[in-house]
Amino acid sequence: MIVIKTLLNRELMILKYQWLKILSFLMIFPMLIFLCVVMPLYEIISLPVMNYLHWSVPGILTICSSMICFNYGVKNIFLLKDKNKHYQIFLKSPMSINELILSFYCISVQYGLLQFFVGSILLNLINQGVFSFYQFLLITIQILSFLLFVGSLSIVVGFILSTYDSMQYVNIALFLIISFIFGALLPIELFPEELSMYLKNIPMVIVVMNMQAILLMSTPFYFGVLICLVFAVVLFLVSLVFANKKLRI
Repeated sequence: MIVIKTLLNRELMILKYQWLKILSFLMIFPMLIFLCVVMPLYEIISLPVMNYLHWSVPGILTICSSMICFNYGVKNIFLLKDKNKHYQIFLKSPMSINELILSFYCISVQYGLLQFFVGSILLNLINQGVFSFYQFLLITIQILSFLLFVGSLSIVVGFILSTYDSMQYVNIALFLIISFIFGALLPIELFPEELSMYLKNIPMVIVVMNMQAILLMSTPFYFGVLICLVFAVVLFLVSLVFANKKLRI
């Protein structure tokens, strides 16, 4: 806990001096998706129960928060692996490697949640009344399970990739997967029936559909949340194996 608190204080210092830059990005990111992707699709996609602009809000929040969480996790693993960077001081400190990885994992999830909160306020102002405070709390539970999975994935990917330049391809792939395959911006029902039935069994898809169901006042299916948490734990344990093999000095 001391290690996590130390690194969290470090991030708070960064936020203190770069708050305008960071806040601007956290606001611009969801706005770009809303204006450049959702608005054009609004003229194409028609939903029987809800306005597409309202329906897409949980998807936008999922995409933005996941991308922020993922990139933070990968970036810090690359900094740890680079022997010429100042992050090497952490590896030479009394902190254990496991504590370091856990700290970066927790902070990456927190950055994802920060993006989620900022995006929620912004999009709720644009689409007033898109969700109530109670619905917001239920959606937060769903998004947290999704971010815990993405945070673990980011650390594993950080150790697997050999160069940071390859991250641009991974980011594009992640954006497309969450946006369309996971149904964040494109309803799963629009896929061919055989593919749609298969996609609905993926835990991450279930979580995204849960958030959309919450807007419709339906009861979410928490099995997807549970499986996401299981995947998150497994991936995190795998990341610790990678870390202890590649970061030993």
